[in-house]
Amino acid sequence: MLSIAACPANCESCYLDVDGTTTKCLLSGCQQGYTRKSDGTCAACPVGCAECKEDNDKIVCEDNKCLSTHIQVAASKSECVACYSGCKECSLDSSSHQLMCSDGKCQSKYTQLSSSSDKSCTPCPANCLECSVTDTGSICNDRKCDPGYAQNPTEKTCLGKYN
Repeated sequence: MLSIAACPANCESCYLDVDGTTTKCLLSGCQQGYTRKSDGTCAACPVGCAECKEDNDKIVCEDNKCLSTHIQVAASKSECVACYSGCKECSLDSSSHQLMCSDGKCQSKYTQLSSSSDKSCTPCPANCLECSVTDTGSICNDRKCDPGYAQNPTEKTCLGKYN
């Protein structure tokens, strides 16, 4: 009875090799977040990388194929560097070579510090959906507390849950 081996791990489409016993993944047969290696198996892309390839027996990120929360920098072109905490999209300043959060690209429950050189994102106060930055820190925007929380109009904070 002829038995067919399963596809290699993390492979969705494969073929039976000429030896008749080994399966290899098709060129585009690896699952998303994986790439096909020369031996027909699938290897995971580096952290923060959306698409990758094998290059001299090393798995590297394809040019400009980082996740939106990561960026490729010239010093480590094959790697994706994470954006700052709270930032969902970043860029590299061409003159200062500094990582910056893109304008208006903070994650939910964060606000952007436009006065900082890196345009970093700072967390909103506890139980606040949307906030702004003042000289003294972040404050919750009017009527922007999590559902079930009341806002202290003086301190602009969200108070304990009410029913």
